[in-house]
Amino acid sequence: MLPIILVCVSSAHAQVDVVTVKPVHNTTSQCVFNVTFTNHNAAGKNIDGIRLRLTNTTFNYQDFKTPAHWSGTIDGTSTEASATSDNGGIIPNASQGGFLIDYIGGNFDDRAQISWVALNSGVGIDSGTFETICTQFQEYSAIDSAYIITEQSGADPCFNFTVINKNLQGNQSIPIYFVAFKLNNPTGGTLRPSKVTPAADWFLDSVTTYTAYFHTDNNPILPGKAIGGWKVCLRANTTVSKFDFVWFAYDQQDAFIDRDTIFNTSNTATAAASESDSVSVKAINGCLWGLTLKNYHVSNTLPPSSVVKLTLKSKTAGVTFVSAPSAPTNWKSIVTADSIVFFADSANHGIGGGVISKGFSFSVNGPTTTNFDIGWETDRAGSPYPPKVTLLSTGTLTQKCTVSVPSGDVASIGPGAKECGFKLSVTNAHNTKPESNLAQITITIPSGSGQITGDQASTSGWSYTNISATQIKFQSSDASTEMKTGDAQDLSFTFAPKTPGTDVTATWATYDDASVTAGTPLYTGTVKINCTPTINICDTFVQTQNLSSDSCVKTFTLTNRGTTNISALSVSVTNGWEIDTSSTPTNWTKQTVGKSQVNYSNTAGGLVGGAQEIFNIKFISYYPDTSHTPPPDAFAVIAVTTDNNSNNCTSVDTVTPGCLSIPVHVNTGSVHQYSEEIGVANFMIQPNPTRGSADISFDLNSAERVTVTVLDMLGHQIVTLTNMLMAQGTYHIPYIMNGLPNGTYYVRMQTPTGVTTRKLVLTK
Repeated sequence: MLPIILVCVSSAHAQVDVVTVKPVHNTTSQCVFNVTFTNHNAAGKNIDGIRLRLTNTTFNYQDFKTPAHWSGTIDGTSTEASATSDNGGIIPNASQGGFLIDYIGGNFDDRAQISWVALNSGVGIDSGTFETICTQFQEYSAIDSAYIITEQSGADPCFNFTVINKNLQGNQSIPIYFVAFKLNNPTGGTLRPSKVTPAADWFLDSVTTYTAYFHTDNNPILPGKAIGGWKVCLRANTTVSKFDFVWFAYDQQDAFIDRDTIFNTSNTATAAASESDSVSVKAINGCLWGLTLKNYHVSNTLPPSSVVKLTLKSKTAGVTFVSAPSAPTNWKSIVTADSIVFFADSANHGIGGGVISKGFSFSVNGPTTTNFDIGWETDRAGSPYPPKVTLLSTGTLTQKCTVSVPSGDVASIGPGAKECGFKLSVTNAHNTKPESNLAQITITIPSGSGQITGDQASTSGWSYTNISATQIKFQSSDASTEMKTGDAQDLSFTFAPKTPGTDVTATWATYDDASVTAGTPLYTGTVKINCTPTINICDTFVQTQNLSSDSCVKTFTLTNRGTTNISALSVSVTNGWEIDTSSTPTNWTKQTVGKSQVNYSNTAGGLVGGAQEIFNIKFISYYPDTSHTPPPDAFAVIAVTTDNNSNNCTSVDTVTPGCLSIPVHVNTGSVHQYSEEIGVANFMIQPNPTRGSADISFDLNSAERVTVTVLDMLGHQIVTLTNMLMAQGTYHIPYIMNGLPNGTYYVRMQTPTGVTTRKLVLTK
């Protein structure tokens, strides 16, 4: 650490003996100083003895070391240190350092007052006093930090700081995330912080009576690095000549790690600054202004009073107030034609001394050619608060409205890039909401007139959401992409009419962040849209692939080939086949109608144009009532879609699953073996009954595709043992029935020319 210790020296004889002091840090002691004596004795007397007495009752000497040829002692009270020389001492015009004083006691900001006497042969030849301040306490410090201060004089003296994380302890690696500057023990009058500026990527937390607090989230002072740019200005007071600054450093958890004092800083202000607050405005658009308030008053003897109320009053006939769109956090406003009153909800949320607030805005109904006056006044909290307040400062603003602007947002409609596509061009043109950037825009059509869907916003950072078939919402991604006053945005959408060629009136609405939360639009308007589509392509529901080793499970893809959302789907099968099970995709609900039909409805606004949905369906077949002839191994899947305009579209797909289940007689539910074995001979299962494993054998008279599956009593398929093209010959297929309960099962063999089954009994 490189602390700056300013020594105050008093001497009874000019140009006799002068003592200077500089700090020396010792890792084992709390406060060590190296005292250097310089002999300016014109009479030619040597300094062969010294005395150093601690005059503060709260301090005591802990150690006293002397240079070579000097010996030193500490008296019994531990408040006086003495040293004598054994070789003549300090001759005139020479200096001697190395008198190390180490003391303890007091608080870390207390100054130690030390009186000194220079001796010759036991007789004092000069005396004086100096002050030191302990710049480091080892029990607190983990990091050595230092400062550089550049003084700037003026009506409000300002001081620029650079904080250096020196990390002199060697084993530490702790970044600094918090810094505080405290105006300490001002003498001769009252000084207070008036304006504070943080370094880059640092933030001002607060300004209290004498302290300014700063922090950072992503720009800490790393060990061995320095960051400057802190600036603290003081309210000038010409009666104050000296004051101290103490700085503090903290880690990321806000734990104290170091501090030091800038000692006896000079106040060079030549005149006291104004004690009035300051209010300024900046034209935003039309008769809309942003307002900045500086709390600069120091007339009270307490710390700078917080401003809790700001009042604007019209001072020109015919000029009235319209709105107060924004105020600082925890502030509210009351608007009348003659005035606007901004007020904090509590005294703690007022604007503190030295703080600049830019969160105010207001608009008026005023002329664009002549000036008009607006008066203002600031008030501090009385007791109790609210409503009691005390006037602080007053002033007048002379303004003139800029060019006239529309009173609300505007929008127009134009053709889009695709069939039945449109482009809504919206402009943020309102002048009564200065900070209200547009964050959301909706488009709505009457119920039953068709369907409206979002396409994409032409400007990056905006997206759309289909709220329903008749409304979409366009939303900015964050504050940086919101539409500011004067900005325009093109929003693309498509419209599928219920009655093509008919005008439909669409309603648009604009929202800022506050109105989004409130659910009330800022401005609304209407545009007419009309479309006659020329493309009419039916939706499709086609078999794509199997997602299961079970060849009776088929995957179908539903594709919306129109522009209107599909809201419902009906699937049915023919040729004696039935739907055993079917999946239910997200946002769809399912209803089974009989054994051969499943109906779906979409619960999220429907499947949008161009989108697809996957459905998995397992099929099963049955004998007719009295026939032993199985149904054909092919059937039609009929899918009927219904869109949000109640239009139907039929898709037919032919399926050959190759998975004829064990036919089940409808009347009795009994399982019949199909006896015809075309192309297969000697189909046997041994042993049968089995305790868990069996050998399935058969002869092929010619090359055939053979599928062997195992089913339970209800005809549900358990496993496929083989499904492949086999050459002529004899085959044995082992089957282990692990995990199956005792009971009757069926082994089913199918070739292109026939199907046969055998009963298999499991008894463990």
